[in-house]
Amino acid sequence: MVAQDLKITIYTQPGCGDCRRAKMFFEHCRLAYTEKNIQADPQALAELEKLGSQTLATVVIGDEVFPGFMNNLYKIKDKLGLE
Repeated sequence: MVAQDLKITIYTQPGCGDCRRAKMFFEHCRLAYTEKNIQADPQALAELEKLGSQTLATVVIGDEVFPGFMNNLYKIKDKLGLE
């Protein structure tokens, strides 16, 4: 599957440096994503908890969950077929 065809969701909150880096990364790669702010949206927080993550930024690509953007950057790049 091509990276542009994958559904990407980023769970964020204001003031989160990892969240800012995740959004910048996907924008730099020109990949569309959905941002879910757990502070502004209680349902987003419930979704994050259901995913089993307490870490921000949590990135979901397709059905794969990556808790912590920087901790999983290489795995995320691999999933997207990026170097």
